[in-house]
Amino acid sequence: MAALREEIERSFAAVAFAERGRVEEARWLLRGEDKRTAQREQKQSATQRPRPTMRAE
Repeated sequence: MAALREEIERSFAAVAFAERGRVEEARWLLRGEDKRTAQREQKQSATQRPRPTMRAE
């Protein structure tokens, strides 16, 4: 019963975020991810970028 209530509350919060134009936060809530997980993913993707190379001309 508590899981159902939490899911409904999360859905209402996601709708509120979406109405205010904060689509990314709404998606995180609907997927069941929290901000820490999303920030960790962003940090990992930033470290996986190719390094800039210097060219001698």
